[in-house]
Parts: sequence; C-alpha cells; structure tokens
Amino acid sequence: MEQFLAVLKGPNAEKDAKALAVWLYKVAKTQCLMSRRKSKFAPAQMLALDALMPKGSRTSAPQIKSWEITPEEITLKKELRSKLEDAILALPKPYRLVWILRDMEQLDTREVAEVMGISENTTKMRLHRARAFLRNALAGYVQESRRSKAEHHG
Repeated sequence: MEQFLAVLKGPNAEKDAKALAVWLYKVAKTQCLMSRRKSKFAPAQMLALDALMPKGSRTSAPQIKSWEITPEEITLKKELRSKLEDAILALPKPYRLVWILRDMEQLDTREVAEVMGISENTTKMRLHRARAFLRNALAGYVQESRRSKAEHHG
C-alpha cells in the first residue's frame, strides 16, 4: 500500500496516474469480457445507463423548465439521442469500444491501443471508421430535422 501511495505522490505522479488509469481500463475490460463469457445470464440486449438509474436519483440529469426550449425541441433532442444510441449500438464491437474509449472516455490513441491490445494505426483506423459510420447513420436524420425546422420558421 505504501508503494502505491509513493507512486501517486512521486515526481512522475501525473504520468503514473495516467498509466494506472490505462491499466485499470484493461483490467475492467478483461473482467467484463470474462464474466460475460462465463455468465449464462448475459443480457439479451444492451440497456441505456438512464434505464438503470433509480427514478429521482441525484445522478440523473435535472429536469429544468425553460421557456426558451419548446416541446418540439425536447422531442427532437430525445429523438436524436435515441438515434445516436442506436447508431452506437449498431457499430461493430471493435469499432464501438475504440470510439467509446477515445471519444467518450477521452483516452489518447496510445492508451486506447494499449487497452485494446492493438496497434496505434489500427486504433486510428477503427476510430475513423466508427466516426464515419456514426456520421452516415445520423446524416439523414439531421438533414430531415433541419428541413423540418426551416419549414416551421421559414
């Protein structure tokens, strides 16, 4: 325990903390994969984090009423979020994992490559393909949404 604290307080603490974070992601990824392989109770479908949160939880997003946001805008935001979640879940697993680690967890390319056990070039390629897939999956919805908005305000 003392060595662990010494590493976190030492001159390379920031670098060591980042390495520790990468190591923890690797351990978590491995543990999740192992438990999923072993479990006969693995879920049939992925659930959104919001669905798992208790109602009225302090960690859930506050519902702030504003006169500036119309019911239509709220509906469109919910719809966009749903489309984005569907697009993310439709990504092939290797691309989805790279996208989540890089764009959501904000690990750098080297760290994502280390966690995934792949090269940095493979990481960059998968991230590029994942972003292109998501952009294409949402392009039609965004264009339709803009057209609808222009018709209402034009």
